[in-house]
Amino acid sequence: MAAICRSHDLAWLPGAQTLNEVYAAHQLGATLVKLYPSAYLTPAYLAILRGPLPHVPLMATGGIQPTVETMAEWQTAGATCVGLDARLLDTTEPAKLTAQLQELLAALRPAQ
Repeated sequence: MAAICRSHDLAWLPGAQTLNEVYAAHQLGATLVKLYPSAYLTPAYLAILRGPLPHVPLMATGGIQPTVETMAEWQTAGATCVGLDARLLDTTEPAKLTAQLQELLAALRPAQ
């Protein structure tokens, strides 16, 4: 899959859990590696992976609660980005969804 994506100039975003899987995906040319399921693996686990792999872009995804507190935990642990699941869409009210997204994005923006 990595070679096919590379040959078509496409991003390859494989999922991984273990240190060896993350390292292998990076060596094969992953644009970033999805740490999945992150809810099970926790921010503390991602922080441990950062020790030997500080340069590998890691996306926390899978069971992430869409709250400012949770996003901050993953960001502090070293996540390059965070994927949110369908719980973000637990409303049919566009204004509520917009407000929730604005709050999350504001919390993730670097301080200026």
